[in-house]
Amino acid sequence: VQELVDYILKNYPNERIEKETLKVIEHLRSEYGVENLGYGGFCWSGIMGLMICRIKDFDACILIHYGPIKPPEVFKDSQCPIAFLPSRDDLDPQPYIDAMKDKPFIEKCLQKRFDDMPHGFAGTRGDFRDELNSKRVNEVIEISVKFFYDNLGIKY
Repeated sequence: VQELVDYILKNYPNERIEKETLKVIEHLRSEYGVENLGYGGFCWSGIMGLMICRIKDFDACILIHYGPIKPPEVFKDSQCPIAFLPSRDDLDPQPYIDAMKDKPFIEKCLQKRFDDMPHGFAGTRGDFRDELNSKRVNEVIEISVKFFYDNLGIKY
């Protein structure tokens, strides 16, 4: 696993990801007329969400059992509301929300901790044969759909 992490960090630094993301946004807008964008990320891509939410083009971001994000101040530049859906193993999102306290969308931000689920439960580490795991994944889906429904198309 460490070799994969090292490869990603070496070949896909934040600057490259942001540059490629902006290209995708432009393509979606020019080719398909897309106006409203949301982002959802698990684990490492949840960490990328802190960068994505600073791009003005996004209306909402959802970070599901995100990796270790530090420090909370990185969220001061957020341009959209964020839903934090951590597992029992993930960092408390309240400091991240507190860092956005002066944003016009702060009331739209939300957090729901899944205290009975391990990191990765809604992704590849999840045991979807387990009734409780499946129930929690469905909760994540319901929260995510509602969050996007409530926030896509709203610009701050």
